[in-house]
Amino acid sequence: MNYDHKIIITKTEYEGHSLELLIYLDEKNHPVEIHGNSAEKTSLIGDVYVARVAKVMPQMNAAFLQAGELVFFYPINHIESAIFTKKNGKGDGLCQGDELLVQVVRDAIKTKEICVTTNLSFSGEYVILTTGDKKIGISQKIVGEKRKELKNALSEWNHSDFGIVIRTSAQGADLSTIENEIHSLVAIASKTIENGMHKVSGTLIKKAEHSFLSHIRRLVKEEPSLEIVSDDILWVERLKEMLPDNIAVRQYTDFSYPIEQLYSIQNMLKKALDKKVYLPSGGYLLIEPTETLTVIDVNSGKNIKRKSRESYFDEINREAAVEIARQIRLRNISGMIIIDFINMDTDESVEQLMRRMRSYTKEDYVKVSVLDYTKLGLVEVTREKKYPNLYEYFQ
Repeated sequence: MNYDHKIIITKTEYEGHSLELLIYLDEKNHPVEIHGNSAEKTSLIGDVYVARVAKVMPQMNAAFLQAGELVFFYPINHIESAIFTKKNGKGDGLCQGDELLVQVVRDAIKTKEICVTTNLSFSGEYVILTTGDKKIGISQKIVGEKRKELKNALSEWNHSDFGIVIRTSAQGADLSTIENEIHSLVAIASKTIENGMHKVSGTLIKKAEHSFLSHIRRLVKEEPSLEIVSDDILWVERLKEMLPDNIAVRQYTDFSYPIEQLYSIQNMLKKALDKKVYLPSGGYLLIEPTETLTVIDVNSGKNIKRKSRESYFDEINREAAVEIARQIRLRNISGMIIIDFINMDTDESVEQLMRRMRSYTKEDYVKVSVLDYTKLGLVEVTREKKYPNLYEYFQ
């Protein structure tokens, strides 16, 4: 049987880094998403610990915490709903020696410590439950009658101890399934909190599941004609046990021609990390990640003479909009993104470009907001951060 899309799971060495990779390929075997996991050290993102406050820094509105040998950086937020397992100081504020439940939101990068939050998050297939942010929300991608139906139901499902966010994947789920998942997540969250209340500082209360599993569940639901291929027997056995029988999971066994060569994975990574991305009409993008944002510059190349400048620039901008939406998802770029398109002469051209950007980024599984076209001719885009971007695995 032929499948339109594939998920490849394998291990590779690239630029001195050992990585476990999940690569989502389209019908032409072009990469749509690349997700990594260090084969050298396990990610702590999502893990819940009991941590002790080592030092409070009021001027930074932050604190350093310790959990055994681990040092955490905590930008103080949701402190009013923090779950203390031991209160050393008076009042509700954070004091040295306090012990509380925290969840890792970022692994250590270079000189930056592990970052944690007291807003514990418990994710299901359709729902995210939070302990700090008590708001009730529905994905903006759910519209019409389904949104109204969920709003009405949420007023009845409201759990005052938790916030509830309905994910985009709930669009096709019935209310009873979503309600059952909420009850299940409330039970998991309550058990986690209860366990933490009886543990000492440094204890790992809840280990997050492998990050690949949430991607696999999402992609299997989105794409019915999908095959999962891996040369790792442990992944094959795990997925066959976890997934329905109608999902194709295959072990790759031709070790004379490794899966890495078959899908040109080294070249795929090189292109996904390259700053320069060429466009069909001869233009190109320059993608520059920085500490605080990502800058994408659209360049015309050298083919201007073959047609009128205005029509050529419009063509380059159209191609760039498609490719930028693809690259943002492929590289998992998040946060603030500034795009410098080629200057446009009319308001109509600007409006068309903004409509295209909003349309193309709707395909992304992460929330993308195309905000504004500034007076300087820059397009501002934000993308929610849920997972590390591709660059972070090679720092």
